[in-house]
Amino acid sequence: MTVAKANEIFTRYGVYRFLEDCFELFHVEGDQAILEEIGQYLAHKGLAL
Repeated sequence: MTVAKANEIFTRYGVYRFLEDCFELFHVEGDQAILEEIGQYLAHKGLAL
């Protein structure tokens, strides 16, 4: 996936806002856990990657 496509998805589905809202939790989690959370968030929004 290109950076431009990822940015489009993050913008369209509110991932940036999700990350801001959950910062307190995410800043103590590892990269893999955060990626899994983003994947679950997008799946809940109806997007299958």
